Amino acid sequence: MAYKEDSALVRGFAAVSLPGGIKEFLGEATENARALLPGYRFTRHDNLHITLLFLGDVSREDLLSVTAALRESASATNPFTVQLGFAGCFPQSRNPRILHVGIGRGEENLNLLAGFVRAALLPLGYSDNKPFRAHITMARQRKTGLSAAGSFSGTDTASVWQEAFTRAKKGAPVRSLSWQIEEITLMQSILRPGGPLYIPLDTFGLGAGQWRSDCR
Repeated sequence: MAYKEDSALVRGFAAVSLPGGIKEFLGEATENARALLPGYRFTRHDNLHITLLFLGDVSREDLLSVTAALRESASATNPFTVQLGFAGCFPQSRNPRILHVGIGRGEENLNLLAGFVRAALLPLGYSDNKPFRAHITMARQRKTGLSAAGSFSGTDTASVWQEAFTRAKKGAPVRSLSWQIEEITLMQSILRPGGPLYIPLDTFGLGAGQWRSDCR
C-alpha cells in the first residue's frame, strides 16, 4: 500500500472517485459562484469525490481488516450509472456551512452501495451517526469574519449557489453529466495549511470476483 506518512495512524475514508471530465465540469461550473460567494472556500476540482464513510484515524494494524471489509462490500453490487443532480446546501438555513451537488439518476444504487460499506465496517467500529446523503462537497464556509455570501444576505446564499450551478448545467450535454461507478476507493487524507491532500490507497472493483488492488 502506498502510505505516505510514517505515523502509526492513517486518516482515511471510503469514497467514490469522479472521472476527469466530471471534475472539470464541476470546476468550471463553480467559477461564477466563487466570485459571488467569497465567504466560502471551494474544493479544488482534483479533490472532488463522493464520501461513502469517513473512517477517521485508522491504525495501520487495522488497515488489512478495513480493506477486507471494503472488498466484501464492493463485491455485493455491480457497476452502475449515476448522473449529477442539483445544487444544494447543508444545512438548509440562512447560513449554510456546506455547498454541494447532489446525485440524480442512480442515487438509489449509490445509497445501496454506501449501505453495504457501512454494514461491512460497523463490526470494526467504524460508523456514522448521520444518514448517508449522496453528494459532492463543493465548498465550505470560511472560518473568518467575512459574511458567507459576501454582498448577499444569508438567505440568498443557497439561491445564488443554485442559480450559478443551474446556469452551467443547462449548457452541458446530458451525457457529459453521467458516469459509471465501477469501484470503491480507500483514501488517505493528509491535512495541510493549503488544503487537504487525498491519496488513493486501494481500489475495489464492484461485482463478485472483480476486486483489484492498485497498491504499490
